[in-house]
Amino acid sequence: MNLTMYIGNLSSKLHWKGLWKVYDRHGRVLDSFIPRKQVIDGSKFGFVKMGSEMEAIQVRDQLHGKWIHCSCI
Repeated sequence: MNLTMYIGNLSSKLHWKGLWKVYDRHGRVLDSFIPRKQVIDGSKFGFVKMGSEMEAIQVRDQLHGKWIHCSCI
């Protein structure tokens, strides 16, 4: 069963391909999406669909609090 994750506090410079690349290092990514909308503080948010719930938990644990493009996710 795949699982879609919400990722907040993304840099406005990050593209969906970059988000895919970062998360794909830690598990099987099926899809990634960053809407054009921005949060009030100018940051963005996105979604990553992981191949399984286990991979989603692993990637969450590995990337939580890490810096990507000058933003702590």
